[in-house]
Amino acid sequence: MKLDSKRRSIQSKYREKINVKKAKRQHSAEALFVLAFFILLGFLVFQNYIDW
Repeated sequence: MKLDSKRRSIQSKYREKINVKKAKRQHSAEALFVLAFFILLGFLVFQNYIDW
């Protein structure tokens, strides 16, 4: 019974670590997307200024 509770606590800790890793990966993907969007936007604006 004691061993089972210990194993369960280890599993929950492991699951928390995985969730944190997934959240970090998700966050970095969102940041990359936003960065790419702003670069594209800046490039389009820059090209418009060159055309003028």
